[in-house]
Amino acid sequence: MTNEGIGISLRNTVIVHGGVQSVLLLWILRMLFPPPGGSPRAAIVSVSRTMSLDELRKKAEEFQVTISRRNLREYIAALFVFASATLNFSKMRIGSALIIAGVSYVVYHLHSRGSARIVPKNAAWGHI
Repeated sequence: MTNEGIGISLRNTVIVHGGVQSVLLLWILRMLFPPPGGSPRAAIVSVSRTMSLDELRKKAEEFQVTISRRNLREYIAALFVFASATLNFSKMRIGSALIIAGVSYVVYHLHSRGSARIVPKNAAWGHI
């Protein structure tokens, strides 16, 4: 087998191992942080009836918890990707640098645009 054939075989092995590790990591994170109610459809709020202010406040707090847990999952996954790209930096400099830049971009926008804003306890709900 030539050196080129060994390199291709090694790359395929790395891709397979990386894919298996990614699936395992996502499965573990899914077990640690299950979606609310067991399915995404359970989180949908019915708009066909009116809600009291207490119900609305409770739903808002539940939504904040859901968003916070989602963001925590994303931050943990980003940390693993960032660490993996950092460890492989000596082998694949350009690819690792692009992965690190992409993860940083996604985490920045998740934090700045996707974070749950805390609703004050004494908020005037009619003006939000």
